[in-house]
Amino acid sequence: MYFRRLLSLTLLVFALSISAVGAAETGGLAEISDRLSKSPIVRASFTQKRHVEALTRPLLTEGKMVFAENQGLAWLVEAPFKTNLSLTRSHVTEWNEETARQRTPLSTRPALSALVTILMPILSADFEGLAENFVVEETVSENSWEVVLTPRGTAMFNIISSIEISGDSVVRELVVREARGDWTQLLFTNYLPDATPLSAKELRYFQE
Repeated sequence: MYFRRLLSLTLLVFALSISAVGAAETGGLAEISDRLSKSPIVRASFTQKRHVEALTRPLLTEGKMVFAENQGLAWLVEAPFKTNLSLTRSHVTEWNEETARQRTPLSTRPALSALVTILMPILSADFEGLAENFVVEETVSENSWEVVLTPRGTAMFNIISSIEISGDSVVRELVVREARGDWTQLLFTNYLPDATPLSAKELRYFQE
């Protein structure tokens, strides 16, 4: 249960971070948007550190992600243990080395359904209207940029107090600060937006 909540938060962090990029097209951040690489397929490695006030050390998670515009998003956790999740517009599929694939309609998973409603348009570069959800502060230098988002709505603000995103031609780092004091840092490496078709292995992530 805890891992699923953590994974959902991680995906939400990623979704909201890209929404900040989307806000560039509607909120005066066009320069940042122009710098970012855009592609129907994105691959990256990630390291997540979740800082919980009750714990002395952060919870570390590492893995890879694959986004394909015509398929969905695969989030592949490799450490501390392997588990996988793929999201499409209609279903969520979970599996690991010991369990078979479990495919569930998103209609039975309202939290993930809401996530996909935000996530898929964002990753598909359909950013219209997302800026209205955040107060946006941006800093742009010659080789890098940073955006700080503060939720406008009370409901979201009760969960997340701010989101910090930074990068260059891609998103490199995300920091999500929760209202209760916990915070999550995501670092992306080997971030490769390109048009290389999905491999046979990657296609299997999205099989029914």
